[in-house]
Amino acid sequence: MFNGTRGDQLVVDLHTDDFDPYLIVEAPSGKQFDNDNFEGNKHRSLLNLTLEETGDFEISTTSFQKGETGPYTLTLTPQRADGPLITNYDGRLAAGDETLSEGEFVDTFEFVGTPGRHVKIDLSSTDFDTYVMLFSPSNVRTINDDSAVANHSIIHADLTEAGTYRVRVTSYEAKKAGAYHLRIERAGAPTAAQQSARDITNLVLGRAATGQLAAGDLEPQPGKYQDVYAFTANAGQNIRVDVTSRDFDTYLTVRTPSGKDITNDDFEASSSRSVVDLTLPETGRYQIFVTSYDDKETGNYTVTASLRTGAVANAIAPRAGGTVYGVFVGVSDYGGCANPLRFTADDPVNVRDALIRSAGLQARNAITLTNGAATVANVRRAFSDLAPRIGPNDTFVFFFSGHGSQRERLTGPEPADADGIDETVEFYDAPMIDNEFATMFDQIHAAASLVILDSCFSGGFAKDLVSKPGRMGLFSSDEDVTSLVAEKFRAGGYLAAFVRDGIIDGRADDGHDHRINALELSQYLHQRYAGESQVKSMTAVLADSFNYQHLVVDRGGVGPYAVLFALP
Repeated sequence: MFNGTRGDQLVVDLHTDDFDPYLIVEAPSGKQFDNDNFEGNKHRSLLNLTLEETGDFEISTTSFQKGETGPYTLTLTPQRADGPLITNYDGRLAAGDETLSEGEFVDTFEFVGTPGRHVKIDLSSTDFDTYVMLFSPSNVRTINDDSAVANHSIIHADLTEAGTYRVRVTSYEAKKAGAYHLRIERAGAPTAAQQSARDITNLVLGRAATGQLAAGDLEPQPGKYQDVYAFTANAGQNIRVDVTSRDFDTYLTVRTPSGKDITNDDFEASSSRSVVDLTLPETGRYQIFVTSYDDKETGNYTVTASLRTGAVANAIAPRAGGTVYGVFVGVSDYGGCANPLRFTADDPVNVRDALIRSAGLQARNAITLTNGAATVANVRRAFSDLAPRIGPNDTFVFFFSGHGSQRERLTGPEPADADGIDETVEFYDAPMIDNEFATMFDQIHAAASLVILDSCFSGGFAKDLVSKPGRMGLFSSDEDVTSLVAEKFRAGGYLAAFVRDGIIDGRADDGHDHRINALELSQYLHQRYAGESQVKSMTAVLADSFNYQHLVVDRGGVGPYAVLFALP
């Protein structure tokens, strides 16, 4: 119980790691406010209230599911006035400022934040390479080095805590001084309807729900709006989750109760539909995340979770005894026709050797092409040589590290790729566009074909390549984003380094069953990307900040629990 006064602003926050919490606040008049999953977080329920009455209020804490028990934390926090929504500061880093551990000068600013609001931190300077950090009241850190251009750092964040936030302005390199401009821009208080749209919606199996992506929704990445749904089902049930829209290119993620993500972009080459078919691995509450493939897309959609009879169509599972084949390509030296790259010719060798060491690849079943040997003709010949040897129970891997680019499609937009732009991989002597690459791939008839592209704009290959059965793609960036060089790992790209690490000694084998399935590999890569984005010492060589770069995983027609590699 608590005694409140009309006009008071309060945050009631319920958190637990032991069960799915549910929060209820009842006003003196009997009017009830409740929250299940605050902004899709199944371990948290929160109400941000401006009291409409004076008197005794009652808080009830419970669980969403029957019979759940465990400890929890309940916090009641009065809110101070937020102050102006936009604040501008002109400052200067200089000798005598506080310094970080490596000698960087740093200035600190504060603002009061409220859960459910969005903040944009914008730092720019003409004198030094900017670096900005945002610390929550509980000291959770969000960072950014460079946004679209150097000397300009931006953080977008949805505030999840009540209290004082700190913004720390510094430089990427030690002892750099100079003037800067900092702008802190906060969204106003969300309306009840907006907040409701940001929380979870419970689905009834077999019953369609309609929604809308719009400004004000959750933004898991800057400019990507997201809605969250949930359903409860039992292990062994066959479920299809289906999202369709006439307004935007759909992208679907299903999260299991234990926290594993299963994704789909284009179902059967349709950019307006995303589908996940799954035999449920566990009993519990599954979350559905509906978003768009491209930034700032909005519009209406329909989402359904329904039971299916019979086997799940896309749960392709190659036997553990299948043979692994691979083509491994990388170009560092383009013979003066393009900027040279560091380590990209080493990447295919390192990934190949990891597969030989830990995943059953035999040297005779691998073709490696680097630098001058990585011509279009040689890549085509490698496919032609291996294709007759690959059987229906085998795994095929294609790996590329090097330049990627884009070009306008002369024939204009296509139904499955509506932006009118083709993405390319740049081999030593000539580029190959995504459509040509997909045609070359048609001669491979493996149980599972894994395509790994560590190159700029590589996410654009997902639409053309992964839409056929048995293909899974790992791409180092979205279709409109450049990739970064992973110099700290002595690798041409982060994806190359992380794939190598996941294969060696079975580090991606989360189930410890001496097999790596499609879900385990993609989950390992997501975790490595997320962890690395918080490391200040990363090197941004090619363009956009690692914070905005996004690993693209599209399992297409390969089921999440399909075995890719059998380990020794």
